[in-house]
Amino acid sequence: MLTRPSDIGLSSPAGLEQGRFRVSTDAHGNRTVVNGLNNAGLFRNVQKTTPKLDAQLAALPARQLLTQHASGPIAFDDFKTIVQTLVAGSQQ
Repeated sequence: MLTRPSDIGLSSPAGLEQGRFRVSTDAHGNRTVVNGLNNAGLFRNVQKTTPKLDAQLAALPARQLLTQHASGPIAFDDFKTIVQTLVAGSQQ
């Protein structure tokens, strides 16, 4: 998909890797998720923009991802917990 052409007639691709995650399963049955950018900076500024999330995840292992994850695969269950918590918080 391309953006609308600018005043000088140029357009650019939109939505290339945003929101798309590949789910992989290793030989031990562990599922991970990774996006086209290897999840680099995926959680950058999440704590600042959604301060309630930190408190909601306080007792869960997924909370560490918000502060410690720089890039690379993420355990499917941790990712799912964070997404579900974000969605639930946005519906309040």
